[in-house]
Amino acid sequence: MEHMKKYFLHSALVLGVLFAFPNDGQAFKVLDESTYRLDAHTALFTITYEFGFLNADLWMPMGAGEKSGGTSDFRLMYEITDASGTPIETTNAGVVLSDATLEENGDDAYRYAVSKTDRASFMLIGLITSQSPLPSGTTLKVTSLPFVLLKDGESKPAGQFVDPSILSEYKTRLES
Repeated sequence: MEHMKKYFLHSALVLGVLFAFPNDGQAFKVLDESTYRLDAHTALFTITYEFGFLNADLWMPMGAGEKSGGTSDFRLMYEITDASGTPIETTNAGVVLSDATLEENGDDAYRYAVSKTDRASFMLIGLITSQSPLPSGTTLKVTSLPFVLLKDGESKPAGQFVDPSILSEYKTRLES
C-alpha cells in the first residue's frame, strides 16, 4: 500500500510539473504562416512563432526589416526572393507584433520582454511592394532572429541568434 501511495504521489508530481510550465520542450517554434496578395504588385506576408525559456528571461526584437550587411542591429531580418531563391528588388516594411510586454530599448527603439517559464506568441508582418508584378513563388524568409537571454538580471550573452538551420522553417510563400 505504501508503494502505491508513492507511485501515485510521484505520478501526480510529474503531471503537475508538465502542466505547470507552458513549454513543450522547444524554446521556439513556428506556429503558422500565410500570404495575402493585395494587388499584382503588393502582398502581405505573416509568420507566427512562439518563444520562451524555462530558466531565463528573454528580450525579443520588435523591429523587422530586409536583410542588410550587418548583424549588429537588434532586429529580425528577412529577405524577399523569387521561387528559385534569387533576391527580388522590393520596397517593404516589417514589424513584429506580440502579446509579450513591450518595453523601451533606448534610442526610441522597443523590444519585447518574456519572463522565464512563460511563452509568448510573435507575428512578423511584412508588407512587400514591387515595381513589377510579384511572381507566384515569391518568398519572405527570415535570415536573422536575434534574442537576449537574461539570468539573474544580466544578459548571457549580450545577443544570440536562432540557428540558421532552424530559421529555414521561418518562411512564407506567395502561391498565386
